[in-house]
Amino acid sequence: MYISYIYYFSLLIEFCISSYNYVAEKVSEATHAVTGDANKEVAKDSSQPIGTRASAAVDAAADKVNEKASAASAEAHKQNL
Repeated sequence: MYISYIYYFSLLIEFCISSYNYVAEKVSEATHAVTGDANKEVAKDSSQPIGTRASAAVDAAADKVNEKASAASAEAHKQNL
């Protein structure tokens, strides 16, 4: 009986960890989406210096990659639930 409580408690802890990681990755995904959009706008702004625009374009591309990585990681955590 005691072992079954430990087993169920460990399942609960595992569920909580996976849930936390899923939410954290979804927040990260949303954050990268927002910063990517902001960087795209800076890259399109012709009043900005070319160096700033180029840097913003690179950052926007990196944000898109990170957004996709976070989405994939979130899906993996969701599968553990």
